[in-house]
Parts: sequence; C-alpha cells; structure tokens
Amino acid sequence: MSSSDETRHFPAHPLPGVSIACCRQGRVLLAQRGKPPFEGWWTFPGGLIEVGESLKDTARRELLEETGLIAEIGELVETFDIITHDDTGRVEHHYILSLFLARADQGAAVAGDDAAAVVWVAPEEFDSVRLTPGTAERAMKALALAQG
Repeated sequence: MSSSDETRHFPAHPLPGVSIACCRQGRVLLAQRGKPPFEGWWTFPGGLIEVGESLKDTARRELLEETGLIAEIGELVETFDIITHDDTGRVEHHYILSLFLARADQGAAVAGDDAAAVVWVAPEEFDSVRLTPGTAERAMKALALAQG
C-alpha cells in the first residue's frame, strides 16, 4: 500500500477533491473505478487536489489523466461527501468532492491512471451500469446544465 493509499484509508481528516461531469451530445463520461472505495463501480472521473492547485486546475488535470481528454471546465454543479465506514463503524473513507461541468466536443476518451475503463452514457442507459450512489442524479443535473 502506498503512502497515498494509507492517508486515504482511515483518514485523519476529510480529503478534498473534484469530480468532472464531462458532457457530449446528451451523454456523460463515466469512469470505472480501479481502486476502493467502490472499486469496479462507475462514476465521474476525478481525484484529490494537490497542494497549490486550484479546483478547476485539478479538474483539468484529473480529466486528462483518467480519460485523455482536454475540456473546458465550466460551472460548479454540486459539492458532496463520500463517507464509508468499516464493520465496526469507524470512518474508512471521507472525501469532500466538488463536481464541475465540462464540455469535450472532440477527442476519444481512453482509460488511464485510476480508471479501469471509460464510457459515454446516456440517461436511459444509467440502469445498465453499476453507478456509485448519487451519480445518476448528479449526471442528470449536469446534463440539464450542459443543455441549458
């Protein structure tokens, strides 16, 4: 386990990060998580903020690292928590994530970094993939913002 993994597992404090709702032609880009929590589930690309890095710079970097896409990072969609507990009730993971809207009108998405796979998904396909809690609702909100 790397020192980064050690600080994420049973953290001393919540860890701030970003998620990116990258939209294209009525679809949102999802990444299959390659690591816990929710390993194997589908969610937005994203990751932790590095010291000295702005939220939008983090979003640009994480989107590029996880999908190979360069996109315009738009407005903040929502800020939310991901908190998981172990069997004893101890906090195992605690992230505070800011979800940004992004538009990538060109380029092929390719899984990289922590993403096991990436796919463009339309709302009517949400039921066919195992989404992390809250992802479908947040994707719908982002798609509505992208179209409006």
